[in-house]
Amino acid sequence: MDLTEAPWRRSRHSGDDGGKCVKMAPLTRVQWRKASRSSEAGDNCIELTALPHAIGVRDSKAPEHGALLLDLAGFKALLEQLKRD
Repeated sequence: MDLTEAPWRRSRHSGDDGGKCVKMAPLTRVQWRKASRSSEAGDNCIELTALPHAIGVRDSKAPEHGALLLDLAGFKALLEQLKRD
């Protein structure tokens, strides 16, 4: 997914001096799917999306709160940690 034309905005949590700047862009054009291990009752549900160089993870109950993007190595490490816990 090419995000060069996405409407990026600066997060309100970014530093005032230009350091620690976080910029965000909406992921509205991607297909999200509910994780197979999500709860049937509707709680503890996450959604995933596959991007060319990352995996997106978000809370299905609050998609407007954004998503965590992990590169493939980071996603693999997350899954391994979750399996251990």
